[in-house]
Amino acid sequence: MYTTDKDKCWRCGRCAHVCPEDAIHVPVTHEKFMKAVAEVANAVTSTFELKRIIYINFLTRMQPECDCIPIAENPVAQDQGILISDDPVAIDTATLDILATWTLFPDQGLNA
Repeated sequence: MYTTDKDKCWRCGRCAHVCPEDAIHVPVTHEKFMKAVAEVANAVTSTFELKRIIYINFLTRMQPECDCIPIAENPVAQDQGILISDDPVAIDTATLDILATWTLFPDQGLNA
């Protein structure tokens, strides 16, 4: 019988992703997760005055999985730097533009 220790579970879904028997299923879809992230981000940012928040993206030691996972894996690419903006869409767009030019380190088991 499979049980979850709710005090230790990060609710990231990695267990389902890496299970070789496909025995674990996390009932959260990507769409539900992204909607929840957007709702929480909106709730937090709405408490500040306009243009009083800066966003910082560290493109360093980038991992193949979510950075919420407490297991450090080898980085997948060379450090790309640090981006700072007061516009969350602009900084994420710049991040994706930079990541589109990545050269992955060999033997990382990722599809480019």
